[in-house]
Amino acid sequence: MSFSRWIAIVTLTLLPTMGFAQAPQSQIVPAPAFHAATKVTFPDRIADASRTRSIDYGKSYNEPRLGQSWHYQVPQTLSASIYLYTLGQTAIPNGATAAAVLQQFQQSQGELSQSGKYERVAVLKGPADCVVGSMTFRCVVETGTVVSTRSADKLQLLVTGFRNHFLKVRLDWHQNSPQGDAAAERFLQALASQVLR
Repeated sequence: MSFSRWIAIVTLTLLPTMGFAQAPQSQIVPAPAFHAATKVTFPDRIADASRTRSIDYGKSYNEPRLGQSWHYQVPQTLSASIYLYTLGQTAIPNGATAAAVLQQFQQSQGELSQSGKYERVAVLKGPADCVVGSMTFRCVVETGTVVSTRSADKLQLLVTGFRNHFLKVRLDWHQNSPQGDAAAERFLQALASQVLR
């Protein structure tokens, strides 16, 4: 992997989570609700979660290959982020089994513990293929301690190829929370069946 590609991948993962790496809030350009390349509209709500922000990395950071992201939240219960990007690749196969998708999954999984947001990250379940609605993702569920709050959270990562893009979903909720488990499941099912159709 080239150094510039590695930097792009790290940037895609870290920009939304690390305060010191973000541009001032006034410089962040929101992504439109409609993603023209995949013909997907990201609504104000997905299941119980409300959209809190979106980011167009091309317009905000002059990195169009990092794509766009949409961030949702159920207060005190669930945080969810959806990323669509290409990293400049022109052919990304649909599904979770292509080498490029698997490489993107492995890179994303490794970057979580490097983000500085979590410590003591450990795999709880996976990695494995998982089916959500009619879509297959490469998935892992991990546990980690949020550095800023010291809370123990579950962290779920899902990656797949989708309409010539990488589609990455990250979910974060309190460990040992039946409400969080249920909210995460409702979010994923609604995302697959209502948004990504």
